[in-house]
Amino acid sequence: DELKIVKLFTPPFSKSEKDPGYIKSYPPGVRENGGQYTHAATWFVIALAEMGRTDEAYHCFSMLNPVN
Repeated sequence: DELKIVKLFTPPFSKSEKDPGYIKSYPPGVRENGGQYTHAATWFVIALAEMGRTDEAYHCFSMLNPVN
């Protein structure tokens, strides 16, 4: 919330023994590996809205909206 991003994974995969596949090839904090992957973040907002969690959906949408 402080950074105004919706992270896909946190913490990023860097020194983990777990292998999530191609995601680990991105540097920590980039795209799917601990950074904001906006395509998935918009799906998250849609899911919140469909579950009736409209305040949370609006809050997350406001963080993603480049106009803000």
